[in-house]
Amino acid sequence: MFLKKSLKPLIAAAAISAAVIASAIIYFQANRHTVYEDTFFSMDTVVSVRSDIDVCKDTRDIFKSLEAVYDCRSENGEAARLNESGGLENCSDELIRGLNNILNLNREYGSSVDITAGGLTLLWNIDSENPSVPSEKDIDAALETVGIDNIKVSGNSVTLQNGAKLDFGAVAKGIALDRVKAFLKDIDDSSDTIVSTGSSVLLYGDGENGYFNVDIKEPESGGVLGRVRTKPCFLSTSGGYERYFEADGKKYCHIMDTETGYPSESDITTVTVFAESGLLSDFISTQVFIEGTKGIEKHLNAQDYKIIAADKNKKLYVSPGLEFVKKDLSYEE
Repeated sequence: MFLKKSLKPLIAAAAISAAVIASAIIYFQANRHTVYEDTFFSMDTVVSVRSDIDVCKDTRDIFKSLEAVYDCRSENGEAARLNESGGLENCSDELIRGLNNILNLNREYGSSVDITAGGLTLLWNIDSENPSVPSEKDIDAALETVGIDNIKVSGNSVTLQNGAKLDFGAVAKGIALDRVKAFLKDIDDSSDTIVSTGSSVLLYGDGENGYFNVDIKEPESGGVLGRVRTKPCFLSTSGGYERYFEADGKKYCHIMDTETGYPSESDITTVTVFAESGLLSDFISTQVFIEGTKGIEKHLNAQDYKIIAADKNKKLYVSPGLEFVKKDLSYEE
């Protein structure tokens, strides 16, 4: 049952700590009407929902249905079956749509975010209990399978060439958030809703006079790097400071560099991307992190998204027009 527009609660502020995994802190300050809340586990992360209409079950169903498509590890995942077989003739419309949208982003923005990196991510297995550094021989072999040209889509048939294996970890959450927004627009485009996966967030509705306040997490202290005032949008954060392992005194983050076959050694510590698409924000945040500061200018001046990033020397990079207030004075703009 949905609340009518006249009963829509006034959400005075929403503060989001855009970090990695479940570190996001989201709160509503509601005046007098019900705020619906839910937390569940999907796509290998904790998802939280806050809304002034009861969309908790619907949001959960959207995530679970898409998890069944893009899961590349579970035998129940469609992507996992595709990886295992090397080709499927009757893929779901969802998987085909997702593949085509991602490949279109590759054609427009480049291939540093490559969903055929599945062989590398499986080899490194950083999320396992006891990850270790693979041999150079195994890394070189995995690299031979990487490349978006290895994906062939024809109608609802997909073929993976050269032993390529897909991994949608960099984009699946953004795809799910796009689906949630589309659902919200269909049922009640006046609602205020925030859905967070920790690293990716949907801000939907009016917020406070049409804006939301977003707190960007400082990667070393866990405090607040700064605050962004933004209109409704999607935002995604990439960084290597929460998902990593150490071997021989060196840290290896979870984001793969498909040029080297190793986890990225970016000089960027954190980047948050604000965009009108969840998939785009996910894709670009990973791309900016992998490319590092050497490719930062093109992203700062992009027309279809805005970014805020910080490097290892505590220098900030903020897109023109982004309403950002620095909170950590140890950083230099």
